[in-house]
Amino acid sequence: MNRRQFLLGSATGLSMTSFTGCGMLEAIENTAAKNRLESLSLLRAKDPEMVDAFYRLSNGGKNIVLPQAVKHENFYVDDINAFNIVFKKRLFHATNMPEMNRTMHQYLYASETDALSRTFISAAKNRGNQVKLFRPRLTKRVNQIYAKPFEPTEHSREWYGRDPFMMEFEDDRPKSFMVRAHQVQTSLAVRSYLYSSIFIGDEAMRVFENQMGNFYLNDAFITNL
Repeated sequence: MNRRQFLLGSATGLSMTSFTGCGMLEAIENTAAKNRLESLSLLRAKDPEMVDAFYRLSNGGKNIVLPQAVKHENFYVDDINAFNIVFKKRLFHATNMPEMNRTMHQYLYASETDALSRTFISAAKNRGNQVKLFRPRLTKRVNQIYAKPFEPTEHSREWYGRDPFMMEFEDDRPKSFMVRAHQVQTSLAVRSYLYSSIFIGDEAMRVFENQMGNFYLNDAFITNL
């Protein structure tokens, strides 16, 4: 084989590899888009108004559209399923775990006034419902009942009761709620992440009503928003 034939063969091989690679990436992207559309459809069927306030899709599911204020505060969607949508945000950074423990012990982040809370309150009030704020001990209790948004590992630590709990009521019954949890990951660096889960639908609310008596709500109540 002369040099010209070798170069032509190499170029053809590279082109075919590139074409195959692009095809694989496109297939992966299309599958991801399809999965997003299916997950959104399941959740949206339960409460389209609340879901649309936080999360939309365009371009056949390939593009995720979030409220500008939510994007500005660096929240992104970590998961969406038939029961909730989970937002994730990197919050703190530390040089070691004792320093992170001190940071979390002092914890000054006002989650009840961030973009997610403002969006939640606005969506509830726009349809004539009431939002109530409860003490963090109710947050901890709710996190014990529902599936966690993360898996604890040997390189992580979790906090479940650092933020207030926020619930939407319709005719004095739970309609939706937002619960927060924190995980610190230490595998590469010591970073903390805030997970905000918005639960909707009759099934999730029925679990809440079955597990939470009026005592818990009255004891933890802070204010109407």
